[in-house]
Amino acid sequence: RLELRADGSYSTDPTASFTGTGTHFKTGTGELMVYNLRPVGNVEVRGGILNLKGTSNLGNGAPYNSTLSISSGAILDHGNAETIRLNGEIAGTGILRRSAMGNGNTLITGNKKSFSGTVIATGAGFLGGTSDVSNGFSIVESGGSIGGLWAEDRSGGTFIVSNLSFKTTNSRLRVTARSPDDNTPSLLEVRARTTSAPGRVVANNGFTVDVPSPKINNGYILKCENGVSSRLPLPVTGVNNTGKTLYFRWDGIGLYMITQGLICDNCTFQ
Repeated sequence: RLELRADGSYSTDPTASFTGTGTHFKTGTGELMVYNLRPVGNVEVRGGILNLKGTSNLGNGAPYNSTLSISSGAILDHGNAETIRLNGEIAGTGILRRSAMGNGNTLITGNKKSFSGTVIATGAGFLGGTSDVSNGFSIVESGGSIGGLWAEDRSGGTFIVSNLSFKTTNSRLRVTARSPDDNTPSLLEVRARTTSAPGRVVANNGFTVDVPSPKINNGYILKCENGVSSRLPLPVTGVNNTGKTLYFRWDGIGLYMITQGLICDNCTFQ
């Protein structure tokens, strides 16, 4: 057991290493910037902000198969250039944030998570994966990227969220092929959180679609379990590495991307 307490704003010595199979606790109401936290055991953020800086990496560079727990009012902030793979349970009602600092990737994989807090993607990094975090809320802030994919090899999958909100035009949905042998686009699926909180997409200011994959077919890139309740703005195109013109169409299922071969009704040229 290792308890890291901060009631103000503190940082660890970059040469100090925190590792091991025991449980690591962050307590106190302040922010702790930790530069070399590389545990394989459980991590509990019970209060304040635990900011992963430097070479901090849950799982010590491998998929993290232990439990990450974030209490109400607490924040786990991924703020470095590391790629962190959260394959184990994520629990709690706090905030999991891919920070505006650093350009690392937060990849969530494995079984559906019980986490019912808020997942936030912001800054130059990416947050997504091939899991289900639909018990909580998802927000994409300016510059943030979300989607269903592995960032390293550009292969995709389905990432399931709830009550998705794109905050600005520069909030990004990243789309890629599912694998080198399957050019079906990756999918971000929005499901109902509860019967009283139906899955929905909010994009009052629009959003951007990035397509870094060079080979990709037509297909849905965003689905909403209860359909699209109101006419959402068509996205703009940021990255387009397909060599083709991209078109987008909203329908009763979600957002369909067209790269070739179809007549596109109610689409906007991008």
